[in-house]
Amino acid sequence: MMLRAWIIILLMFAGPAVVSAQGVSRAGEVPKPADARPADVKAAKIQAATNNAVNVLMADVSRQPLTGNIAVRDLLRRAQGEEAMRATLQEADQIGGPRWIDESTCQIRLEIGGQKVAKTLVKIADGAGEHSPIQPAALKNVLGDWDRRAFSAVGTSENAFRLDTVMARPATQPVQITLPAVAPKWASEFMRAEGENGPMFSKLRSARSAEQKALATLRAQVDELPIGKDLTVGAFSANDAALKLAIDRAVQRAKLTKLDYLADGSASVQVTADLADVWREIDAARQDSLQGDQPAYRR
Repeated sequence: MMLRAWIIILLMFAGPAVVSAQGVSRAGEVPKPADARPADVKAAKIQAATNNAVNVLMADVSRQPLTGNIAVRDLLRRAQGEEAMRATLQEADQIGGPRWIDESTCQIRLEIGGQKVAKTLVKIADGAGEHSPIQPAALKNVLGDWDRRAFSAVGTSENAFRLDTVMARPATQPVQITLPAVAPKWASEFMRAEGENGPMFSKLRSARSAEQKALATLRAQVDELPIGKDLTVGAFSANDAALKLAIDRAVQRAKLTKLDYLADGSASVQVTADLADVWREIDAARQDSLQGDQPAYRR
């Protein structure tokens, strides 16, 4: 009888020891959750890709012409409407879910109706009064057909993280480099690049990976384009994160012009970029810099 009583007492004290082995070290202490860092990194990459898509949308909307010599960027700058427009673009619809090119690269596709963008532009012009380069009534007429338009963009986490890395470096004094007054000859041409990827668990994933490789090759080729004597696009943009991002946007808009699935499940793709788009981005970045306190480029 005494032996049975001692066994019961021992079991009463052994209970907490068992629980402790399962994760509670002291009475009343809540077990620590499993390391959530992988999930945090995944969420951060999705957010980075979304932010990158918003940046691409902003660039696309900003370069749209309003009149012969006024573009959306001019209205936004003079009316101080950049934040309002960005807030509108952040409400763009996500098309589908996140697309993972590989374990570390995510893509997000956003789309927004032109009518919503036009409404914000008119509101910005109306609020700016005399500071607006175009009156609201005239702007409404210009934007009359925007209800039949839509703006879409694909954002990539790799581009966003690369920009964060560049911008985190110590700032350097901008170098005064002369940009040609006339667009280079290549600005009227097209550039192509190819990429291949071995078999993966799905043909689509293999194709997407091959496309990213082709875009990376295309980006490197763009850096080798000449701007002036002994000056390339890569050298010209080497110390300017904003200009690099602008060129990235143009490259990301390259069209998929060829896709072949090989017998072993691998994929081969070709992408084609309109180099006029690349030059427009470079020239627009130069214009933005000229408006700043420390211009990095000049004609």
